Order: sequence, then C-alpha cells, then structure tokens
Amino acid sequence: MNSRSITGEKIPSHIPIGEKTAEMIIQKTGGTTITSYMDSIFGIPSTAHILGGSIMGMIGLFGAFGIMITQFIGGRVFDAWGPNWPFIIVGMSQVFIMIGAIVIRIIAPGDKEPKTEMMKA
Repeated sequence: MNSRSITGEKIPSHIPIGEKTAEMIIQKTGGTTITSYMDSIFGIPSTAHILGGSIMGMIGLFGAFGIMITQFIGGRVFDAWGPNWPFIIVGMSQVFIMIGAIVIRIIAPGDKEPKTEMMKA
C-alpha cells in the first residue's frame, strides 16, 4: 500500500496523538497496545484512517448479516436434522468458500512480482 495525502505527502504510519491516547487508555484499563507488522516493521500505514472507515463498517455489517443467517438456518437444521448439522453446514460452507478462493486465485492470480516500491519506508 502506497498511500499519499491530498498534498502528495506520504501518510505517516505513526500518529503521536493516537499513541498518547492509547497509552492513557492502557494506564486506566491495565491493557496493552497492539500494532500490525506493516506499521511497525515496514512503516506502511494500515489503520482505519488509511483503509477507510466505511469499508470497515461494511465488513461488520455483512458479518452481522452472516451471523443472523447462520443462526436462522442453524436453528432450523438443528430442530429438523439434529444437533451436529449446524456445524456440518457451516464447515461445508467454509469448504465452498475455500474452493472458490482457489479457483479465483487460479483464474486471476494478480501480479507475479511483488511491488518493491511499496516496501520502501
């Protein structure tokens, strides 16, 4: 990911106010901070301010729909076929998703060579 701001400046992977806020929360809750390896090792920003909050919101929305559908179907097959079937159906759906991902990877593999300019800090 090679993000740039409107002015063309590189977007920082470290945001001092974010770190200060996280430290204050840690002190009050006794928690710990976690960062991605892209931020800390490569200096490539991968947080919500770069990836886009609306996209991340849609992930949660579709995840909630998936949970509701799974609960609805799982409850029906539990009643009709037995207690193991919700797990079997979810497992089968995961296998179908994996097969679909493999097929897409074969049909449209993307770039063969990594983009080295993206790795520059």
